[in-house]
Amino acid sequence: MNSEQAKDILQHYRPSVDAADPHFREALEQVQHDPELAYWFAEHCTSYEAMRRTLRQTPVPVGLREAILTAHARQHPPVWWRQPAMVALALVATIVITVIGYGVYGHRFVVTRPHNFAAYLRTMTSVAAGKYVLAVASADPDVLRHYLATVHAPTDYTLPRGLHTLSLEGGLVLDWFGHKVSMLCFVLEDGGQQDKEEEGDHDVWFFVVRRAALPDAPVSEVPHLAPVHGLHTASWSRGDNTYVLATRGVRDTLEQLL
Repeated sequence: MNSEQAKDILQHYRPSVDAADPHFREALEQVQHDPELAYWFAEHCTSYEAMRRTLRQTPVPVGLREAILTAHARQHPPVWWRQPAMVALALVATIVITVIGYGVYGHRFVVTRPHNFAAYLRTMTSVAAGKYVLAVASADPDVLRHYLATVHAPTDYTLPRGLHTLSLEGGLVLDWFGHKVSMLCFVLEDGGQQDKEEEGDHDVWFFVVRRAALPDAPVSEVPHLAPVHGLHTASWSRGDNTYVLATRGVRDTLEQLL
């Protein structure tokens, strides 16, 4: 299943109802592998819940139930616009349509995905902190660069000096509003004996995107350090590229890699 197919299925997903429905299982798995789809899905769920809350808070007109029962009890009701019950129903329908329109479109306006660097940083770190699949699993940097070149992702990056001491796992390519992002994955080894789970706590990620992809890309070559999504990150720009280095390790470890 690709992301477009998953989106077609998930547009009918109700987060408070369908979490255990097997019909959505494969589509939900695809969300874990595509950050663009994951962002769309989060927006979809937020919009659904906002609309649901709005409808629940919509007041029912006083006397609506009695008016409906009275109208049904009549054998020869007058034309619909003279019936109190039908007028009330029409009023409710108008309110509901108005509320839905305002709730959905107003909410989507609020959650329209920003293009700025802060949003980029949140998106990249959410991928690193979540589940992803390497497009190329190789410790050979030339193999990885060749793959990145074939998909037109940045290959002219300069690695921080500390990354040369780490073991390359491989990489993949992400999309940021039509701009390719090269994501390189490393393993931070400390020379000790660790199990797989513990080693996972020392992963390091390096993201490269063209500076032109971000309207407010960092202007300095001096890395700016900040915690995001439970990771320690460093961000800077050099030449035509903007870089983000992230790790689950401590901040001192991040500084040693720069």
